[in-house]
Amino acid sequence: MSTIRNVNDELAQFTGTSCYFKHPVFGFTYTEGVQHLAQEFKCYWLLKEIALHNHTSLEKIDESFQVWKLQRNNTPRTSFSLHCEDGNYNELFRTTIPSSDFEGDEVTIWFIDEVLLLPSEY
Repeated sequence: MSTIRNVNDELAQFTGTSCYFKHPVFGFTYTEGVQHLAQEFKCYWLLKEIALHNHTSLEKIDESFQVWKLQRNNTPRTSFSLHCEDGNYNELFRTTIPSSDFEGDEVTIWFIDEVLLLPSEY
């Protein structure tokens, strides 16, 4: 039986933030924990995906509190499901990432009032 590698467990040391980062293209803000996630796991593309689905007119998500989950699919193992929920487990959006070299099996990021943060940073 294999264990699921939840990246949030590895980033639990991030509790709050003293430094914010601004995305150069989309202009949203993100925390030190999200910066560490993007840098260490080479997934700046994930930040871009979240921003794209929040700011394009076709997929605009109009919720001030969003829970974004990236989860590895069983087949093929290099594909992922990315979905967004409101704070009450109502699904707002879902897409498939056909291929990624993301090392973890899942990660959750919150997007609250234009700020991306890890749940442990709330």
